[in-house]
Amino acid sequence: MLYFNQTTFKILMGRLLGLALLMAAILALCPAPGHAVDADTPFEYDEIGIVTSNALKALPGPGHGRPLWGLKSGDRVKILRHEGRWLRVLHKGRTGYIQADPAHLCVIYKKKDRDAPDASEKTGRFGNQGEKIARAIRKSMAEVDDFVLQETDIIEYLNDADQTAAMLKEKAARIRSDLRRIRDDIRQSKTSLAALKGKVRAGEKHAEARLVALYKLNCLGSLQILVSAGSLNEIFHQKRALQTLLKRDETLLENFAADKKRLSEILKNLKRQKNRKTALESDLRQDLGEMLRAKKRKEILLKKIRMEKAYSLAAIRSLNRAASELNIAIQSFGFHESRVPGREIGNLNFTAHKGRLEMPVRGRIISRFGPYKSPQFNINHFRSGIEIKSRMGEPIHAVFGGSVLYSRWFKGYGNIIIIDHGDNYYTLYAHLEKLHKKKGDRVKTGEVIATVGDSGSIIGAGLYFEVRHHGKPVDPMKWFKRG
Repeated sequence: MLYFNQTTFKILMGRLLGLALLMAAILALCPAPGHAVDADTPFEYDEIGIVTSNALKALPGPGHGRPLWGLKSGDRVKILRHEGRWLRVLHKGRTGYIQADPAHLCVIYKKKDRDAPDASEKTGRFGNQGEKIARAIRKSMAEVDDFVLQETDIIEYLNDADQTAAMLKEKAARIRSDLRRIRDDIRQSKTSLAALKGKVRAGEKHAEARLVALYKLNCLGSLQILVSAGSLNEIFHQKRALQTLLKRDETLLENFAADKKRLSEILKNLKRQKNRKTALESDLRQDLGEMLRAKKRKEILLKKIRMEKAYSLAAIRSLNRAASELNIAIQSFGFHESRVPGREIGNLNFTAHKGRLEMPVRGRIISRFGPYKSPQFNINHFRSGIEIKSRMGEPIHAVFGGSVLYSRWFKGYGNIIIIDHGDNYYTLYAHLEKLHKKKGDRVKTGEVIATVGDSGSIIGAGLYFEVRHHGKPVDPMKWFKRG
């Protein structure tokens, strides 16, 4: 059971009551029934329809004939007249009929444009009053219209919040991965630093001793050492020994200088790593805070959808529009010809497994395939798949082997994966958190393809699942094992 928020109720009721009073005043000023009304009366309005889905098509007559053209979400049409559940409309110079369905069309009112220089002269003694009332109506209708139109962007708002949260979650995961790598690098640098410091300290002592020896040798002179030899053979032997010693001292001092340089580089690199680590930790804190704020915004909106009728109806319209856009996108894949022939998947094709498939995820089915009526608003709907309530992060398995056709974000459904199973059969998995497969990947029956999330969902964590044949949805329950 949904209840109006008191503030929302007061706003709507106040504005609608004001409109009712204004309309009553107009009726008092209008000519009696049967009397002609001047075509230039200042309080005439055009009905303008704003299309809110991609499913509307204009027909040549009310409910019959081949479609003349299609309408896109956001298109505006001028409503010429009402004929039962159908509207005769004008769009870009063409006229046709469309259904008067609030799920696909939002009607607003706009004052007619008139070329007359002074309409008040034609309205006699009621002119000034009529113009004032007309202005009041325009203002009140604009307020109500703005209030209602704000609700029609619910899916856009949810989509932005979900995409922001998903993007920040991926970024946070990358930052955590970078932090782990940097921490490992810092530990390795510290180990290398400790070992090199010990080597440098030992080298300093050895180099100091050798420098003292070289100083004494320089003071004594190498010729004096050679002259002190007892024989010619001993002279050559001492000369070679002296050259070897000097060469070794030279290498020792070069290595010592290289170790000191490497020690300095390690210290600089360690400082850079620590600075990078500090910056990443700051980014992570900021991103986690923004992610929490995005989730909070979504929670507030979902609460309004559950508690306030205006938001609930707008959410239903938005979801219907998202479903229509998904159907159009799926049809654009060209599903009339399967990309994966059944023989490439294995000896047993998808059709042979009807009634034998495992559920894609552990959980509880909360919504089933087919037509249903909203108990709150007495509105008929059609659900193209099933909804399975599950835990966040629960692994999702491919119900059958095949090739991944689509693996990315789709407005209103969050992250989705579509798998081609051959013989023109496809399965769709939506509201995913992490995607483990990308477009073009081959998957096996039972292989983990993603994890459960709440992206694009207004009911929380779970999986939305469809089975399609030639692009048309079929009942998934007929494909699963009983029980």
